[in-house]
Amino acid sequence: MGSQLSSGTFITAGTASGAKLSVERKGVWIDNKAREVFWRSLKVDALYLKACDSVAEAKHWIRTTIDRVNAIRWHASLADQTSNEFHKSTQAEGRLIAP
Repeated sequence: MGSQLSSGTFITAGTASGAKLSVERKGVWIDNKAREVFWRSLKVDALYLKACDSVAEAKHWIRTTIDRVNAIRWHASLADQTSNEFHKSTQAEGRLIAP
């Protein structure tokens, strides 16, 4: 799992689009686990189960799925809050979230 994320093609496409690739803890499998679970869920929920006829429709379903995940799925690492709840609480308290 994840070898596509370290391929030359992926890295070239990512850096060409302006993305900053992180290799701070290269080789630590647990760092990639959450990402891999997210991307697998996204592919199943938003793409494999939908018969998209266009790129625009696929983008719509991807955005809808991400919005749903951020609104309804709680995370133990965020004190059992959803991503949206955590973001709102940090803004209300004036805390900054590290990028």
